[in-house]
Amino acid sequence: MMDLNGQYAAYRNATHRNTRCTIGHVWQHRFYSCVLADAHWQTALRYVELNAVRAHMARSAGAYPWSSARAHLGLAKAPVWLDLHQFQQRWPKPANWKESLAALTRPPHSPPGCRPPPQNAPGLRPRFPRLHRQP
Repeated sequence: MMDLNGQYAAYRNATHRNTRCTIGHVWQHRFYSCVLADAHWQTALRYVELNAVRAHMARSAGAYPWSSARAHLGLAKAPVWLDLHQFQQRWPKPANWKESLAALTRPPHSPPGCRPPPQNAPGLRPRFPRLHRQP
């Protein structure tokens, strides 16, 4: 894995030489945290709770056991660390949240039954050019 990351870093640095993205290591500056406006917070929350559905790890947000969606949908008791105060002000009933999630569940460009190709499909392995000379 270290070798693959090294090859990718060399490839990326060579192709993005004149951009701000090449400062530091490849994964530097990926995380960013800030206070979200109310509308953005609502969209971000729906997006995060639907990640498992989009990744085909669960059929619905409530079916994924490691998500706060189970508590938001009333399917499980909220853990002590999950603060539901602000959430319940916006969506007082689990049915309200279920409707809100349904609005983002299937984007218009994704036809029913559409699935991504399997990870081990032939020809999907990334190929990075070697940028260093062999001794």
